[in-house]
This record gives sequence, C-alpha cells and structure tokens, in this order.
Amino acid sequence: TTQDVTQNASISPHDGATLKKSDTKVTVSYSENGKKLTYDVSISVAYVTDISISGLVTDWDANESIDYEGVTVTAVYSDGYSADVTDSVSWSPSNGSKLATTDHTVKATYRDNSSNSHTASQAISVRDIPTKLDVDLSVTDYEVGDSLDTSGSSIVVTYASGRTATKTPSDVTWEPAGGTKLNKEGTQYITVSYTEG
Repeated sequence: TTQDVTQNASISPHDGATLKKSDTKVTVSYSENGKKLTYDVSISVAYVTDISISGLVTDWDANESIDYEGVTVTAVYSDGYSADVTDSVSWSPSNGSKLATTDHTVKATYRDNSSNSHTASQAISVRDIPTKLDVDLSVTDYEVGDSLDTSGSSIVVTYASGRTATKTPSDVTWEPAGGTKLNKEGTQYITVSYTEG
C-alpha cells in the first residue's frame, strides 16, 4: 500500500532556506512507529562567479557628472547562465558624482542572495580641462588712435586639477585683435578666449 505523508515529512534544508553553493542535496525524512526513512535528492546550486560592465562611456571631462544611463551589469553563474543585475548594483563613484582627474576607475558592486559581494571595475579617462583664464595686459592706457598691444601680456590658464599653465598672446584669441587701432574714447573691454587643443 502507499500513503501520501508529505505533511508529516521533514525536509532539510527547510522550505524557504537560503541555499549555499555547498548544498548538494535535499534530505527528506519520515518517521512512523519508531521507523525512520530518509531520501536524498541531489541538487545543483548555481552561484555568481563574476560580473561584468558593458556600455560605459570611458572618456570624461573633469567636473563632468558621471551618468550610468544605458550601462548594463551582467552576472555570470557557475552553470553558464547570465542575468542582468544592473538595478541591484551600487556604483563608485555614485551616479551624478562630479569626476576629478584622480578618478581612473569605475566600480560596480553586486550583492547576491547569499550576501556575497561581487565587484567589476572598468578604467576611465578624465581629461584635465581649463576652468579659469587670467589675463594681465602689459599696456592698459591708450590714446585714441593707438594700436592694441598684446605683447608682454601675462596669460595664465588654471585647470580642474588646480595646475596652472602660462600661455603666450598667440595661444589665445583677442577681440579686438592685437594691433587693432583703438578709435573710441573711454573705457573699453578686451575679450580674451582660450580653447584647449
């Protein structure tokens, strides 16, 4: 004869238990009239072996806010299965953080169901961009009809990293251009522009 004893059987690991990669079987036990029977079921527990980042922009400007829109993080499991875990990762630097020239790597960290932490890194390049231009004209007092003299001017560019570089008058754009006759009386403003590269 046979009888369904499901309700009276014990199962290890118990229903709802978090499986570990070391779990290789489920044991079912049933006892009646001092007699205990067990039955083992072999199981295979797939686990995360690696994660990878794809779609990340790797070239940035200093002070630009990093954006992970369109970036995908994929978890690879021991059985060859892969899954998109993008919504479950934490980023370093965090989304929206302003990048500095000292930032060379982006890291994604994924915590699996067993609370194991998996990290993937990707190299990024952050350009040191000019953020400030200081110009001191060598000559600031003119008479009507004099030509604008830009020679001897002090031109210093400050970058996002804090470093500075001295430029020559020919490295920048002048408005009006050097040598232009100043035919208007009164205070006038000279616009100096610098473009990197």
